[in-house]
Amino acid sequence: MRSIDLFQQLVQLTPTDPRALTALGSALAASGRTDDAEQRYRAALAVDPTYTDARFDLASLLLKRGGELAEAESTLKMVIAAHRDDAEAHHLLALDYAQQNRLPAALEELHAWQATAPSDPEPHRALAQVLAGMDRMPEALREQEAVVAAVPDSAADWNDLGSLEAQTGDRVAAARDFDRALALDPGLAAAQENLNRLKRK
Repeated sequence: MRSIDLFQQLVQLTPTDPRALTALGSALAASGRTDDAEQRYRAALAVDPTYTDARFDLASLLLKRGGELAEAESTLKMVIAAHRDDAEAHHLLALDYAQQNRLPAALEELHAWQATAPSDPEPHRALAQVLAGMDRMPEALREQEAVVAAVPDSAADWNDLGSLEAQTGDRVAAARDFDRALALDPGLAAAQENLNRLKRK
């Protein structure tokens, strides 16, 4: 609340500063006041339509709120046009496309995200999910294998790999990786449920 008051004072002093308006919008969004945040982002863009931070934060808000995917898409495309290596913009645009069930477009944005952050396992995780949704299981497995190679102590990622292997019918590999997940985190209910389900088949 205090940060909101401070940013409101700043906006009163500099009402046409898009940075101040965007900062206030971000503080409002963090406190759950998304409608007020949206108004501040749009006010910032009315002052400076090229201000990327306001455009990005507006797109992020629209995407999280749902139901406004077309505007979020066009807003993120503007961000990317100005900053082609913006990893998070590619990520959010991929999420937008995935929510629209436009999986090939989501895949393209995920590859762009991956190119900007080659050592980050997150793009590999997302690629594995989208590729599995497209029934491209060998590629999905490769992406998930890249994840566990990057973060071998992540029980959730071993469980996800096991789930993909189970979908391909590789019961031995799936059981092995569910066991790995449980060795790392004995309390991981999803891995135990997956292992039990595999044994019942």
